[in-house]
Amino acid sequence: MKPRILVLTLCAVSVTASGLTAQTRKPGKANVLRKGKLRCAPQKLFRGDTLTLEMATPHGGMLAVRAPDGTDFFVVYEPHNEGPASRPLMDAEKFMKLGQLKLVTDQTKAKPWVYGRDKNELIFTRTGWYAVRLSENLETDDGTPVYQCRVYYQHRSRP
Repeated sequence: MKPRILVLTLCAVSVTASGLTAQTRKPGKANVLRKGKLRCAPQKLFRGDTLTLEMATPHGGMLAVRAPDGTDFFVVYEPHNEGPASRPLMDAEKFMKLGQLKLVTDQTKAKPWVYGRDKNELIFTRTGWYAVRLSENLETDDGTPVYQCRVYYQHRSRP
């Protein structure tokens, strides 16, 4: 039996915020995700570079980045009572419709999911592998699909 390829087109809404941009995308060969629901580019990043996430739409409303030390930074999520110093980069419902999201390594902040760290912090601060994770629910092990891509970040300026 031959494997089947599911082709999904991307659609996005224009959004601008500190460390975050999204662009409207038209259907076309360059805008098609052929594997999974999430793709990261480039695969190697330096301080000040922009990480581009391509996502098939619609997708889950939670986005997190796991740092090399194992710290999970929740970028997009449904807020609870975190307080004014920590909040998601955007509304989860708006995020679910985005096909592309750009994170600037020396600007993007998110909520570390660590007790006592109650304000947003820069995500990219250590050299190593980072895992970007996308799902409807990142806080369960009930079989909810989690899509992941990995990038290698060097905490220094590009040579």
